[in-house]
Amino acid sequence: MKASIVLERRPILSSKIIIRILLLSVLVFGFISASYQFIFPAYAVDERTEAMAIRKEIDVAPGDTLWSIANKHAPEGEDVRAYLSKIKKMNQLKSVVLHEGQLLYLP
Repeated sequence: MKASIVLERRPILSSKIIIRILLLSVLVFGFISASYQFIFPAYAVDERTEAMAIRKEIDVAPGDTLWSIANKHAPEGEDVRAYLSKIKKMNQLKSVVLHEGQLLYLP
């Protein structure tokens, strides 16, 4: 009796299956990306709308500091530190350093 060796062949993924997997991956990635664009900008718009409700523009004069401007223009009863924070956020300031002639937007 002769011994016969049977080799099992592993199926090779066909090109159709590979294309389907790639297409599905692209669709899933696109869906996730689109979801983020609809979810997160909504929060940013709310913050910007609140910060820009009332808007004044001032030019920074020599000797002005962010604290002095916030103290002078803060609405009555509002904490100056909170108002200063709003000014920084509205003007996208990373620090409290101001320059003469700089234009500031006030909430």
